[in-house]
Amino acid sequence: MKRGVAIIGGGFISTEVASSLILHYKDKFDVHVISTQETPMEKVFGKQVGEALANKHRTHGVKLHMKNEVTEILKREEDGSVYAVILKDGTRLPVDMVIMANGVTPATKFLERTETGVKVDKDGAIICDPFMQTTNSDIFAAGDVASYPYWLSGEQIRIEHWINAGDQG
Repeated sequence: MKRGVAIIGGGFISTEVASSLILHYKDKFDVHVISTQETPMEKVFGKQVGEALANKHRTHGVKLHMKNEVTEILKREEDGSVYAVILKDGTRLPVDMVIMANGVTPATKFLERTETGVKVDKDGAIICDPFMQTTNSDIFAAGDVASYPYWLSGEQIRIEHWINAGDQG
C-alpha cells in the first residue's frame, strides 16, 4: 500500500514540500495539501496565479484539498504513530505523516505594553509604509513580522518567506 503525507497549509513551505516529495517520492507517497485558501499561494500571488500553481501540482500528482482544514489527526494507541487525518468536509485521508506548514503568528503582543507608538494589524503584523518604516518614524521592521503596501494595489500584505527579510534589509 502506498504511504501518505498530509501537508497543512497553502503557502510557500507547503507547496515547496509538496513539490519536493512528488519529485523524489512520487511512487512511494500520496501527497495531500490541505488549505483553507481557495488556491495555493492565493494570499501572496492572487487567485489567478494560485489556480495555475494548483493545476501544476495536480498534473504532477499532488492531491489538493482546498477550502478545507484538518479537524482530527488519528494515531495508533500502541505507538502513537499517525494513520489518518479527518478533514472538515468529512474526508478521511490515510497518511503516515503530517507536516504543519500553515504559517506563523508574529510575536508582537509586547508592543501593546510599550509606548513606542508602533501599530499592528488584526493579525499582529507591524504596519509599515513602502520603506518599511513603522508608525513610529524612528523604528523600521522587516521580514515575516512586517506588513507593507503591495505596490500594485496599495493593500497591506505580509509575506511569510525567508527571502523577504533579506530583500527588505
